[in-house]
Amino acid sequence: MGVLRARGARGAGSFFTPRIAGGASPPCDLDRNIRRVLEEKLARETEYLIPATIMSDLFLTTEQKRFGCALIDFGAECTTVSVYNRGQMVGLRVIPIGGDAITTDLTDMHISLMEAERIKTKNGSTLSASEEEAKGEVVVQTANGMTSKSLPLREVNRYIRARSTEIVRNISTYINALLPEHSLSGIVITGGASRMTGLRDLLTKEFNVKVDFASSILGRYGRDNSYYIENPEWHSVYLSLIHISEPTRLR
Repeated sequence: MGVLRARGARGAGSFFTPRIAGGASPPCDLDRNIRRVLEEKLARETEYLIPATIMSDLFLTTEQKRFGCALIDFGAECTTVSVYNRGQMVGLRVIPIGGDAITTDLTDMHISLMEAERIKTKNGSTLSASEEEAKGEVVVQTANGMTSKSLPLREVNRYIRARSTEIVRNISTYINALLPEHSLSGIVITGGASRMTGLRDLLTKEFNVKVDFASSILGRYGRDNSYYIENPEWHSVYLSLIHISEPTRLR
């Protein structure tokens, strides 16, 4: 039953403390609910705030932004690249390829998405082939879930390297078009796909600069909400919570 001609005072804002009690991992429903609340809240902000801007306030120092730095969010569906120089953002690009593309590629080996995601994060690597890789095998469940089979690790990594290299080259093309040669001083990476083995080395080789994990930077600010800090796929959610509840903390 609806309420007709409701009266009252409009709230001036909202706040909450972003702390999860207990050691259990947040369930998927909580993830969806948090994201929904954030979308509704941020949609009402007078100034539209993009996650890259929020994250840069904590992940990047004033000095990094001054001398040239990139913040790369390796998400599931896309890769977001924000570039800073002379103290300000000079470019933002959303590349429509993310970690899910690698997972989908691996299903060509007749395995399920769940198995593809598992071997991507647990067994796969973006690094160049090694002798150990040439002899290695990965045991997986077949697509029907009834039987198992062995896949050559070299073949698994061939899929991973091909798509990872495509993503990194897209990033390189964009950054090189924005910044003068040799003006990039460092890179900070976040997002769930940043967990892939060898990705940091691939970026270091491509740009010849230091590449930091955002998790190590967040750790400098204390260990509150360690689940969010240690799992990069939650960084954008965690920092958005901080922005809403403690807006002055990221200034």
